[in-house]
Amino acid sequence: MKYLTTLILASGLAAGNALAADEDIEHSSNVMVSAEVGAITTSGNTAGTSVTGRFEVLQDLPLWSNQYTGNGYFKEDRTRVNGEETSQRSAQRYQLGAKAGYKLLEENATLFVLANHSEDKFGAYTRSSSLGVGHGFRWYQSDNKTLDMEVGPGYFSATRA
Repeated sequence: MKYLTTLILASGLAAGNALAADEDIEHSSNVMVSAEVGAITTSGNTAGTSVTGRFEVLQDLPLWSNQYTGNGYFKEDRTRVNGEETSQRSAQRYQLGAKAGYKLLEENATLFVLANHSEDKFGAYTRSSSLGVGHGFRWYQSDNKTLDMEVGPGYFSATRA
C-alpha cells in the first residue's frame, strides 16, 4: 500500500498542469478497432499447426483517450514415430492490456494509468503483470514528425518458469 500511495503522489507531481480538460474545447468521440488472425498448418515428416491473433481498440473521448490490446499465439507439432502419432505443444502465449489517459488542459498532455497481464507457458516468465501511472506529453513536433513521451513509476510482478 505504501508503494501505491507513492506511485499516485509521484504521478500527481509529474503533472504540473493537472487540471482537467476545459469543457469549452470541442472533441469528437472516435473508436478505431483493428484485429488480425493467422493460421499455418504444415505436413510432411513433421506436421504442425500454429495460430496467432491480436486486437487493438483505440477510443478517443472528450476527456479520455483509451487503448485496449490483446494477442495470443499457439503452436503444436505432430510427429509419427513407429506408426504412433504424438503431439507436442511448443508455444502458448496470451497477453491483455489496457491504458487510460485523462486529457489535461495542455494540448497532447495526459495523466495515464496502464495495466498488462501475460501468460506464456514456454517463456522466461510463465505469468507476469504490470501496473503503471504517469504523465504523457508531446516532446517534439515538426511538419511531418511527432514524438510523444510518457514517464512515470510502475510495478511489475512475475512468476519465473
